[in-house]
Amino acid sequence: MAATSAFTVFADFTEKNSNNQENWQDANAALLELDKGLRSGKAGEQCESIVRFPNLFEKYPFPILINSASLKLAEVFRTGNNFMRLCILKVAQRSEKHLDKILNVDEFLRRIYSVIHSNDPVARAMTIRLLGSISPIIAERKNAHHSIRTGLDSHDQVELEAAIFATGQFCAQSSDFASGVLNKLATMIEGLTTPIEMKLKLVPIFGHMLHDLHMASKARSVCLELLKSYSACKFVVTILHTLSCLAAKSVSCITDQIELLLLYLKDDPRRNIKYQTLNDLKMLAKEASHMWGRSHIEELCHFLLKCNYDDLKLGGLMTLVTLSTTLAVDQFDKDLILQVCSLESSSSNLIVSAVSCQLQINIAVAQVKQSDTTLCKQAALAVEGTCVICCMEGQVQPLKICLASMNQLVDSHPESCTPLADCLVALLPTVQESVAIEMCHALVTMATQVPSALIHLRCELIDFFKSEVEQESSIVLDVEMRQASSNLLVPALTLIFQAHSCLPEENRNEIKTDIETLILEELEKLTLPCKYWLIYRTARQATRQGFHCLASKLFDSLSTKVASEHFYFWLNALKCFCEAESTLNKPFQTNRDLAESIASASSQYYKGLVSLKAAVTPSSQLTFQITYAKLRADLLQAHSLLFAACASMKSCPPPAIATAVAMTTGQDVHNLSHFATQISQVCQVFRQLGEKYSKLFQSSFDADPVSLENVEILQQSCFLVSHCINLLTKTMQESGFSEITDAEKIKGSDSPLSQACKQLYNYIKEYTLELQSVPVCHLQTEYLRRVSLTLLHVPFIFPKYFFQSRQQTIIKLALSPTPRSSTEQISVLTETQFALKVEGIIEHLGVKPGLYRSIKAVSLHVSWAPDERKQTQAIQDIKMHKPITSLEQTVSPHHDYFSAQFLLSFTTPATYVVMVTTSVVDDTGALWETGPVSSLQVKAVEGNNRLSAGSSRM
Repeated sequence: MAATSAFTVFADFTEKNSNNQENWQDANAALLELDKGLRSGKAGEQCESIVRFPNLFEKYPFPILINSASLKLAEVFRTGNNFMRLCILKVAQRSEKHLDKILNVDEFLRRIYSVIHSNDPVARAMTIRLLGSISPIIAERKNAHHSIRTGLDSHDQVELEAAIFATGQFCAQSSDFASGVLNKLATMIEGLTTPIEMKLKLVPIFGHMLHDLHMASKARSVCLELLKSYSACKFVVTILHTLSCLAAKSVSCITDQIELLLLYLKDDPRRNIKYQTLNDLKMLAKEASHMWGRSHIEELCHFLLKCNYDDLKLGGLMTLVTLSTTLAVDQFDKDLILQVCSLESSSSNLIVSAVSCQLQINIAVAQVKQSDTTLCKQAALAVEGTCVICCMEGQVQPLKICLASMNQLVDSHPESCTPLADCLVALLPTVQESVAIEMCHALVTMATQVPSALIHLRCELIDFFKSEVEQESSIVLDVEMRQASSNLLVPALTLIFQAHSCLPEENRNEIKTDIETLILEELEKLTLPCKYWLIYRTARQATRQGFHCLASKLFDSLSTKVASEHFYFWLNALKCFCEAESTLNKPFQTNRDLAESIASASSQYYKGLVSLKAAVTPSSQLTFQITYAKLRADLLQAHSLLFAACASMKSCPPPAIATAVAMTTGQDVHNLSHFATQISQVCQVFRQLGEKYSKLFQSSFDADPVSLENVEILQQSCFLVSHCINLLTKTMQESGFSEITDAEKIKGSDSPLSQACKQLYNYIKEYTLELQSVPVCHLQTEYLRRVSLTLLHVPFIFPKYFFQSRQQTIIKLALSPTPRSSTEQISVLTETQFALKVEGIIEHLGVKPGLYRSIKAVSLHVSWAPDERKQTQAIQDIKMHKPITSLEQTVSPHHDYFSAQFLLSFTTPATYVVMVTTSVVDDTGALWETGPVSSLQVKAVEGNNRLSAGSSRM
């Protein structure tokens, strides 16, 4: 009955708080449906309902729901059969991160614990396992401790295994339990009556005893004694791994543990033990690399020089690779490490050879950071030779290691890019499709790191693309081969785009036109089933590389091949955007042609924005895309205003009286002209655009780093133009550009726009000094035109986040209390404070949660103000007195759930609008304005008015 009443309480709560909060309504409906299944009396339906609870907890992790459901499950556990108890145990294990949301822990534990007195050992075993699974919330309950200790003395194997599992869980949570059971565990392991398999399960429990240094030391000493007493292979492997985990987690005796592992690695002839020691050494290298000494690394190297087994060599090399990426690389004996690398790079095992090349490149990169490039050439030759062998034998896994190492070397030493790129492009026509795909991806990364890496390989890449298209269209391939061919064509086209994007300006447009014509002709030959998806991916890559004319044609051809009108409007919008950018890429003969091109591009952008807004769906709001395109259209308008302002210098000279006024006031005569007013407005427009780009940056929490960098460079370009206007026209307006920090940001990127901004920044400093004593004239306006033209001639790039997002983070809010309907208001007395509870859920819909950045804290900002639509004298009084009308609180989410409470004061009777705005803080401490924003209406009334209204109704 108590569980049923808990469901009733939750149902009543959701009924009262269901206004604009679908979370409560959906959760209530789902919970009642599962409760109906539990009440059906049929075992099948009951078990089916039980196993659906973890998904319900993941979708609606509200404490009141989890508490109600947990009490119901505990009641079923008490009264049900063993199979239902097993299902509930699985639910508890799958919902471990939501256990702390159980509000009535005493009642929950009481129902579960009643089964511990059963005569059925299986029921007792499942109860003990359930106690271990919920140990985070009952870690200090003495009755649970007593039951687990009693279970360790059981003669039933199932109950004993359950007690061992629960002991490990409670040792990780409770210091008292761990200290009390330590001696008992040692006695059980040493006892003759304990089976061998149980002893092996008891040993890993010592790895959880790290609550204090004394306990960790005592647990380590017990394990070392056991290591002397039990020399069997399984015991040694288990004890060594337990000691390594204990040392890594407690951060104590790490050096002693490294020496112990190296001792067993050197002296113990058993291969399994050597393999385990190498795995533990790798773990310690990752967790505590600063504790490694020079002698430890030398001893590991001597082992590798004498070892004859490839799996052991691989384990030792992986340990050295882990150390080479940390500060421990300073402890390396370079000659000894290079001797190991030279020996293993010629290994018949390609994975061993690839990892040795990775180690050599890591050392070379570390030397480059110290301005020493002597090892780079040797490392490049080694990885190139291994890569050729991997390609010849079709080994993808070692090839991936080699290619990743190549990209790491090119990133630190760009001079190594040319020979490596030549080698990979030469191998492309001779390898399998799966190998060629990985090589193309590596070449794309190289071309991103060094933009000019593929210019001299344009013909080879075009021939490779033609051969792939010809092979696909002439040979009847099976499904897998056709899919591989489709996956290879897009990277190959991306390489062609990258190779032609850095051509000299003299003949760039002509060559790009020829390439676009060639690609269109080749794509028409394709007969793949996924041809249209391949064309879309090609167009998407073209927009990211500046080939907008080709992209517009491809998007136009696809717009009639889709079945949804949302997709049609999306493709039509992309076509308009690309047509606008292709218009700007054409050469300008006169100023009139330039003005017409900008006007045409702006018109196309606004036309595309209409289609883009029509493509919005409830599941895809396209907020970033719409804002990004709108800012680009506004930026083109700003450049048009800049050209018009520069032209007004000649068309609207200063008035005749301006000279006399200037002589009297000592001002520049052009400060009194129409040009000064107009250019000042243009400067303000560019500064406002920079601020809008800054807001777009702060709202793009799920964007990849390259897309964020693109938005930041666009912001800096707007601030830079505003800065140039201020310097050249000698105005004192705020530009938003900081010459120290913003210049460093510009120099830190290699994109074409950042390079153009860097050149303009360096040039303007010299030019400003030359014209410092010269009054504002046509020289300054001509340079401003040149600044604008330089930025417009840079191919505009649509970032990756414009098309796809691999990380999607959604925050849903639930406010309590809320009215029953949207038109109803919440009444509160002015003499009291209004308690507002804000609960939220963080949903991750991407490929991997926290792929680019994760949420560390949630900032909630609550503000309330009088409803402007209901103006009264009370509202005017509120505005005159200006009381506190906002509160802010930062909370840390726990398992994607957070909650906060606010006390709001309404001193004057009126109708208020309460707004709750959400922001997030990532791991680096940066604040992101992600939203959402929720609101509710509160009506503040005086106590006397409420009493009089009540008496009149009576």
